Amino acid sequence: MPRTRTRDQLVQRARELADMETNGFISDTEAEEMVAQSVAELWGILVTTDPDRYSVTSDISATAGTYEYAVPADFMQCLMVERLIGSGPDGITLEPYSLQEQNQIGLADLGGSFVTSVRYLVTGQGADGSGTVVRFRPDPGSATYRLHYVQAPQDLAAGASEFDGVAGWEEFVTHDAAIQMKQKEESDTSVLERRLARIETRIKRLSGLRKSGQPRLPARIRNRVHHRRATSA
Repeated sequence: MPRTRTRDQLVQRARELADMETNGFISDTEAEEMVAQSVAELWGILVTTDPDRYSVTSDISATAGTYEYAVPADFMQCLMVERLIGSGPDGITLEPYSLQEQNQIGLADLGGSFVTSVRYLVTGQGADGSGTVVRFRPDPGSATYRLHYVQAPQDLAAGASEFDGVAGWEEFVTHDAAIQMKQKEESDTSVLERRLARIETRIKRLSGLRKSGQPRLPARIRNRVHHRRATSA
């Protein structure tokens, strides 16, 4: 069962740790923003040790002649892109390319036949975060591609919005937010900082062990399927 806490519960716990339950020095709006920032900080720690933890998928219906496609609004970082085969779950894993390679990708003459392999680049962002796209090279054709990506941190926009602390990890959020509160008050934060450091160490040690029953093996990615067509006479 998830160890969920609402935003209001996180704010209240942070106020208790900062000894500011009734102190009006930090407004509710400020406290909520501090909690949101602390959630984002914890999120970064968790996806660094276990990128699959907050992974989701989104399908891209590509059209021949169209090379760029917008990513979902909650996109944070790409894990993998694959081209789906038929209606089943199987797909062909695509390899990424760098911007410097873009004009070198296409059809290569390999001893009387042409081999084409679609690759991808995640690029852009824009000031408001809405400009990130997946760019394919060469033409992706009319096919379905599946984007596996890490979600951006939860916004916890409402008081009842929930965050899963898994194994008490929400204490990182509340201690970090409490430190922010006391820093604004220019009070001593040393006790909270020492406690936060211990919590962070425990999180880093445990969060990467979710798949501890699996052997650590290097990923095999050299299994691409190439599509061939005969050269013209």
